[in-house]
Amino acid sequence: MRLGFVGAGNMAGGLARGWAAARDEPGAPEAMLFADADHEKAKALAEEVEGEGIEGNLALADNADLVVLAVKPGVLDEVAPDLVQAGTPVLSILAGTSLERLHEALPGIDLIRVMPNLGAQLRQAVLCVVYGDSVDAAARRRAGGLLGLVGEVIELDEGLVDAATAIMGCSPGYLALVAEVLVEAGVKEGLTEDQTRRMVAKA
Repeated sequence: MRLGFVGAGNMAGGLARGWAAARDEPGAPEAMLFADADHEKAKALAEEVEGEGIEGNLALADNADLVVLAVKPGVLDEVAPDLVQAGTPVLSILAGTSLERLHEALPGIDLIRVMPNLGAQLRQAVLCVVYGDSVDAAARRRAGGLLGLVGEVIELDEGLVDAATAIMGCSPGYLALVAEVLVEAGVKEGLTEDQTRRMVAKA
């Protein structure tokens, strides 16, 4: 699969690094292409993951089997015409952007909505997925396999995405608080702070 990224920001970079680390596994992208309003940014990310920087979203989409839409939500209407012209299926990671809104901007395009987190670059992400009605079973399997290379894939009804995003976003903070309490308890029992931190980190 040739994977094209429209947008080369933090989350696009996290996914790209994860897929690059999985390049020898079945289902990994055979090529990754990058376009961004800042072409130098796209080129830099492409070089990092042995991909290719492309000038223009239409050229990128025409040369990809699946487009990862990774721009700011406010830019959706600006990039949409090129993607509609190309007709390539789109996997959107736009925050707070429903399938309904995506279908308005990208009529006739097969759409998948994904909410990932930056654990993707370590292949330890949680990826909440909502499939558009036009995405067939074979395409769902391919997308699920691709996403599964960088983390845990959880298919959801779209109405649950906000709750899932809140849990994904808050969990690191709560886990950090638990770790802090455990370190304090260990120190009270006579362990050094360094010893306790190392124990908690590896637990």
